[in-house]
Amino acid sequence: MNATKPKDKAVGLDAVEAMAAVGKETFESVMSMSTKAASDGYKSATAFSKDQLDSAKAGYDKAAAFGKGNFEAVSVASTAALSGVEAYYEEVVDYAKTTTAQNVELMQKFFAVKTPQEFFDIQSEAMNLMVSRSISQTTKLSKMAGDTMTKFVTPLKARAEGNIDSYVKPFMG
Repeated sequence: MNATKPKDKAVGLDAVEAMAAVGKETFESVMSMSTKAASDGYKSATAFSKDQLDSAKAGYDKAAAFGKGNFEAVSVASTAALSGVEAYYEEVVDYAKTTTAQNVELMQKFFAVKTPQEFFDIQSEAMNLMVSRSISQTTKLSKMAGDTMTKFVTPLKARAEGNIDSYVKPFMG
């Protein structure tokens, strides 16, 4: 029989205890490192998700502002065009009324003619009136159309230039 000495048992127990302590320390170290890695990974994922969410929100806000700005520009342009067309139409109607009244007055003068000279004088007056009236009205309507077009195009042009500044120029360097 092999009898073990108590000292050998103590050494063996010390070795087992030392190995257990090293194993426990290694296990705790691995657990600590994996917990830290998981925690760091979670923090990184959370930060990344927050950055992505903030970026998406900023993109949405920019797109919403872009759409709102375009809508406002089109609204202002449409209002300008509509009021210009209304003013133009009113001017044409007023011109027609005035012309009709002047033509009736001239016809009454023609019916009241007593001499050939009076006829030619009224005819000359009618021709001068018709030419000056036509030139004046054409000039006025052309100016109204030009002003309306300018008022229509101005907000659209400003918006287009703003869009180019915001979305095209950054990519052009």
